[in-house]
Amino acid sequence: SPRRVDLRWVPAELLFERGIESFTDVPLWVWRKEREGGFFRARTTRAEAAGLRPRTIQQSFRPMIDAYLLHHADHDLMAGPAIARREAELLGEWDRRL
Repeated sequence: SPRRVDLRWVPAELLFERGIESFTDVPLWVWRKEREGGFFRARTTRAEAAGLRPRTIQQSFRPMIDAYLLHHADHDLMAGPAIARREAELLGEWDRRL
């Protein structure tokens, strides 16, 4: 069953101050001020007029995560808890700044 996910937005500067890098540490995120950020931008007007309907984040990423786990079953997934702890630490720091 799907878990509820709450998105939290924090300034990119907070992440950079703590050594978090876009795209490598946060997959598929490119800071808008970086030159590479434009490769994620494309006009979809014509595609939408032809019937394109955007998918939810879950619809887009769940198949990729499932495929990764299927093909990397021997991968050390213990990094997950470490990542979750680091994320909680950064969000806690952000909350204290507010």
